[in-house]
Amino acid sequence: MEGRLVGDDECEAANLAYCSYWIGEGLSPVTGDELVAGLPWRGDRLLTHLTGRLDAAQPYVELSAHTLWALTDSRPFLLLEDPDRAAALAERAEHVLASATAALSQRGRRELGIIRQAAVTAATGRTVDEFRP
Repeated sequence: MEGRLVGDDECEAANLAYCSYWIGEGLSPVTGDELVAGLPWRGDRLLTHLTGRLDAAQPYVELSAHTLWALTDSRPFLLLEDPDRAAALAERAEHVLASATAALSQRGRRELGIIRQAAVTAATGRTVDEFRP
């Protein structure tokens, strides 16, 4: 994940727009990649799509974690307006973080931990630390 995409807001936004368009969230067909970044999209379908595919056994778990992090960072309302969706994401993130088979870098674990924290808070109104004895 290190490289041009990470840390470049314009590239992050274009990646999210492309992913959203690819799963059918875009409203109209486009004829070139340069047009995708300008299409309106909300992120609901993308969040649901990525959450459902967040699995420690998948070879692209690092990419999924990073894309979820970028999405929830840029559109936190997606978690705040739907506690059930936030709870599902928190559960999937916890499972991946606890899995010994998850091929996550230190950055991937940090991003997934941030996602988990945000999702737990959105789902319950409480922080992860409040659940610890």
